[in-house]
Amino acid sequence: MKPINKLHSRLQRTALGWTELWISLPFIGAGSYFALAGLGLLPLPGKANAPLWVIGAVGLVFALGGMMLLVQATAGLWERRRRAGLDGVQRQLPWVADYPWNPAGIGDRAYLRPLRALAGTLMLGLILLPFNWWAFYNEAGPLAVQIVVGLMDLGFSLTLLHFLYRLAQYLKYGSSELALLRFPAAPGEPLELQYHGPMPGPLKATLRFIEERLENGGRRQSLRCYEHYSASQTLTPTPGAGTLPIRFQLPQNPEWVTRLTPDPGVRYWELLLEAKAPGIDFSTRFPLPVYRRSRGQAQRPPPRPPARARRRFAFPYAFEIGLPLALFGLLWLALVLAPETSRRFADAGLQLWRQQTAAWRLHPVTGIGSSAMAARTGPDGRIWVLTKYSLDRFDRGQRENLLNPQHYRERFEHKMNALSSLLVTGPDEAWVGSWYGELFHYRSGEWRQLTLRGEPIEARIYGMVPDAGGLLLASARGLWRWADLEQRLFPLEGLPSERVEAIALAPGGEICAGIGSRLWCHPGSGWRLRWQAPGPILALAPLNAGAWLLGTHRGFYRLDAKAEPGPVQLPGQWITGFQRDGAALWVGTWRGGLFRRQGERWQSYPVDDISELTLDQEGGLWLAVYSQGLLHIPRRTVAGLLR
Repeated sequence: MKPINKLHSRLQRTALGWTELWISLPFIGAGSYFALAGLGLLPLPGKANAPLWVIGAVGLVFALGGMMLLVQATAGLWERRRRAGLDGVQRQLPWVADYPWNPAGIGDRAYLRPLRALAGTLMLGLILLPFNWWAFYNEAGPLAVQIVVGLMDLGFSLTLLHFLYRLAQYLKYGSSELALLRFPAAPGEPLELQYHGPMPGPLKATLRFIEERLENGGRRQSLRCYEHYSASQTLTPTPGAGTLPIRFQLPQNPEWVTRLTPDPGVRYWELLLEAKAPGIDFSTRFPLPVYRRSRGQAQRPPPRPPARARRRFAFPYAFEIGLPLALFGLLWLALVLAPETSRRFADAGLQLWRQQTAAWRLHPVTGIGSSAMAARTGPDGRIWVLTKYSLDRFDRGQRENLLNPQHYRERFEHKMNALSSLLVTGPDEAWVGSWYGELFHYRSGEWRQLTLRGEPIEARIYGMVPDAGGLLLASARGLWRWADLEQRLFPLEGLPSERVEAIALAPGGEICAGIGSRLWCHPGSGWRLRWQAPGPILALAPLNAGAWLLGTHRGFYRLDAKAEPGPVQLPGQWITGFQRDGAALWVGTWRGGLFRRQGERWQSYPVDDISELTLDQEGGLWLAVYSQGLLHIPRRTVAGLLR
């Protein structure tokens, strides 16, 4: 008896039952939830400390692992049910009670080999995705982690090559079948077989008896495989024959019989057929029904008709050379017959790859809640981030929390309400609005609550801009003004009291606000209606010479100084914010992704639910994402996104 290594265990496929089935369900449920959350189809509980695609990959690993356990447990339960349904006579026949053999023949199920290799490759790839993000796409990845993950990636490359080899092997040789002249075989008797399948040359036939069992190793059990018996012979097929007779003498050992029912291990006879060939070698294996029986219990299956010999390849390496040539030929034919369609497919694939590589480089900032509402760059370059229940400030990666529910309750003595808008007016000064009309002022560590909930606005504050001696507030009930001297809030007279979701201040001092679907501007001498948009105005950004960018839920427009709109850009997208980076323009959307325009070229990235975006002094991009928290794209990544 000697220990051996086996890639595919027969014990694990038959030993599982109800316990494993119930264990698999939480893995499937939790993994499926996080996989869907990673796709943005379900809300993510808590804050995201990694990109959604990383969270989705981890969820998919758990879901697929649970599904594999469920399939194996179901197979074990089905086999138990089959054995329980046998009648009294059948239960006396060990080969019937042990395994659903087909006396007519035993197939090798060659198609399962590339499928198993593919499943293993996909699982390993999904497991390595978060580690690769940590090592290579996250600034926190140290060199030691990169080396270890690089070695793991090398192992993944080997599993991928193994899958490709198994797939090519199946495409080259297909499936095989083995017929027994006497069913079942018995210890001490001749084993007479007929092989039907590919015969690329002399076949090496190996008969062996294998035992698989679980053994205690330390604190856990591990699967061990042992070979009790082995005998080999080389068979030369007759040219033009489709059938190859195989004969072995089984040893006279009544204990060496097949037992595939796990109790607690399995033991079985196996025939391994191998042949060396140019390029991809041939290999297959068959389990064998060898049981103790009387002579009267033996069956002689009906003779099979002579099989036609499979056509051999005309010259060595014909398959290995012909397969890539055929693929290139199909590609060339597609380019000739449908060049535009082929180009679109190629562009779509390249776009998808660029989007994914860009998504890998998105750096989630830890410690920030998932419901990010605003991100602003202060005059000193520090990044201010507002979520529904916190205000934080970042200085070169160092996070400073300025407001949280506990601090709020200690300062104002009541439960914190959800926050909605942020205005930074100095290195250590900011204004915060809430969903319920509250206005807060922060300066040098001190907080003041200027208005209470529902008094007097009673509605969400969407944005704020500084005004002479106070602030202008955009709310769901129109434009309001906070007067510092009077310390009170009052509505602006002469303007509609409709919802105002966007307000912005131009460098020259002009203020524009989107009141409903109409753009009202204050150039310094009173408010004037400037343009009627085709829908509610959701985002505003000033350009040079009195021009404005205006976002709606159906795309955005460029409005020149004469209030003449250009053609709609990004039609159908729900625009939430703009940021200019030199000649480039960043556009944030809700449920549509992140967009960047350089000249006439657009590039999109899979980041949904963007509340606001801002650029730091180094040119890095910060995204307040309502479903993920705060994301950071460093300058070196921004510079290479369109290459």
